[in-house]
Amino acid sequence: ERATHNLKTFSISAMDFKFISPTELSVGDIIECSLILPKEYGTIIFKARIEARDEVYDTEYTARYTVIDNACMQTLLYYIYMYSNSLD
Repeated sequence: ERATHNLKTFSISAMDFKFISPTELSVGDIIECSLILPKEYGTIIFKARIEARDEVYDTEYTARYTVIDNACMQTLLYYIYMYSNSLD
């Protein structure tokens, strides 16, 4: 049986993302994710590999996308583009 957790992301890029997890994860773990983007940007579904655990804040992790289909990647890139332009 697969565990489901609500995680809070705090940094998203086209290659990886950072998040807080109440569940302990290990570097190398593969996680399956559904990430709900703000507003009407939609949801992206992907798999990611845990790349690092923060040395100070042990509930903060960095994961790199391993499997993400083209449509989800396009949605992610559009969100990143729109978000970065709204900060200007």
